[in-house]
Amino acid sequence: IFKMPQERMLSHYKIDAKRQRLIVMTCHAEDMLLPQSNFTAYGYDWTRRRLDPEYMNNLSLITPNGEVDTSHLVQVSIQLNNQDNDNNGCSAKVESFKDWKKPCDFPTINPAVSGYKNRYSYVGACSGKRRTLQHFPFDTVVKLEGIEDSASTWCAGKRSFVGEPIFISRKGSSNLSAFVEDNGYILVVEYAVWEQRCYL
Repeated sequence: IFKMPQERMLSHYKIDAKRQRLIVMTCHAEDMLLPQSNFTAYGYDWTRRRLDPEYMNNLSLITPNGEVDTSHLVQVSIQLNNQDNDNNGCSAKVESFKDWKKPCDFPTINPAVSGYKNRYSYVGACSGKRRTLQHFPFDTVVKLEGIEDSASTWCAGKRSFVGEPIFISRKGSSNLSAFVEDNGYILVVEYAVWEQRCYL
């Protein structure tokens, strides 16, 4: 449990494994989360190429088939032709995840598979259960499985929000003979608004 002054909240954190430390950045709570929906959170409207304070929770961004046209996760596959230096023969494919179409951000994977094809991704996302602020700030961590295109979730609950998830491998799990990609822990900071307290 992090005991912080009431005017501060946890925003982002990273683990520095080489120096064995947790790096924490904080910001004023009134700049991020208030009990009412009267704070400003800027989303990037890529259709107009500008920051828009209402973009993440604009109900007009819901498409006719019920999808939300805000920040969402896509999978990009690039096929490179190693024999050609002028990029002829290269192709790219962009696909949305079929089982998770809600807004999300902060994607992460097991660092051991960085640069290789991975099966699992973890993202901060919204559950869509709140009456107001349905799409941001995030209150859910989603584990996406790429082969079967499935998703499993953990939700922080009412009046709680989550930061950026980070994957930590279990000790000894990097042994290549017994490697399991999702053998580890997801760390995330949960900000409980009603308690004005953060949990790791």
